[in-house]
Amino acid sequence: MSSITPELSASSSGQFFEEDLTYFIFKNNDGIWPGYILKLNQTADISAAKAAITALETSADFSKLFIQDPGPITQPFKDGKAPLTGQAPLTGQAPPLAGQAPPLAGQANDIATRYQVYTQKGAALNYAWFNNYLIISSSYSGLTEALKKL
Repeated sequence: MSSITPELSASSSGQFFEEDLTYFIFKNNDGIWPGYILKLNQTADISAAKAAITALETSADFSKLFIQDPGPITQPFKDGKAPLTGQAPLTGQAPPLAGQAPPLAGQANDIATRYQVYTQKGAALNYAWFNNYLIISSSYSGLTEALKKL
């Protein structure tokens, strides 16, 4: 992972995440968007891991995360949400009752994300924590599709 994001050194990534990670590709009309899923080590402190990941936001060069140059940043990192429609509830949340609609965006079943937008249509660096996983995607749509698979 350190070859993709130098701020996450090999030593710190090994401290927080399992050695194997999952790469994925999301394709839509706007392009082809790579993403990465890292699983937290069983012994890792999730608060320390989250703090280490904030270094991603200060990186000057995310070009290795994209297949094509995403262009200049048009919106710096900010908070967002990703829906978990069709997912098992997060720990401590009751599943919807039979016949109820899945939660809508902005409700308790959504998860917090951070994202930064670029000029290329569809290009946005997104990341989110879901259970013991860190999901990083070069598009919001890729992030939401990855969450459906976890």
